[in-house]
Amino acid sequence: MERDHVSALDPAEAIAGVNEAPAEGELLGGGKEVAREMLEPLVALDFAIHVGMRYHAKRRAWFDWLHRVAMVVAALGSSAAVAALYGGLIGAAEGLVIAVAIAAASELAFGFAERGRSAHSLYRRYTALAGTIAEANSVDPDLLRRWEQRRLLIRADCEERLLVLHRICYNLEAEARGYDDTALYRVKPWQRLLADVVSLPPFDPIRHYG
Repeated sequence: MERDHVSALDPAEAIAGVNEAPAEGELLGGGKEVAREMLEPLVALDFAIHVGMRYHAKRRAWFDWLHRVAMVVAALGSSAAVAALYGGLIGAAEGLVIAVAIAAASELAFGFAERGRSAHSLYRRYTALAGTIAEANSVDPDLLRRWEQRRLLIRADCEERLLVLHRICYNLEAEARGYDDTALYRVKPWQRLLADVVSLPPFDPIRHYG
């Protein structure tokens, strides 16, 4: 099935219509009763929420790793610098002091730990929303609108600027749901390598893949 291209920053629309809607009042997975006309927006909303969960889980892991590296460099580098000074290795001590200063300045300037906690908070908010949807026994238009409003409020607090990383998360969720290759974005190796830092072109739309 051909999918229309939309921005990867809003996957809800891209996935709308990927599944054939059941008859009126048919039960969806988990015993959830969903009217035919609401199935597509519900699937799209659920997909977008899970993409957001994947995105912020990756951001949390990235910032946690940077924080740990900075702390290890600061701790080991300072100890090694003292040892180098006692050993008369002035040049080595200077290099270690510079490394410690860079690590400390990076942590202070970029706030790796704080940004990791922020990503974790956003991940938990997306998870809570996904759990609310999963627990619902039935879905009506008002409930669907409230869930979408909650998703948009989370998005308003997000920093989802890394388009390539978002597309990677989009592809992972699409693959997990069994969508075929025509539902995936093409992500080049160099884009994937630097996805946690910067988004590099090209940005091919979905319909150009497959």
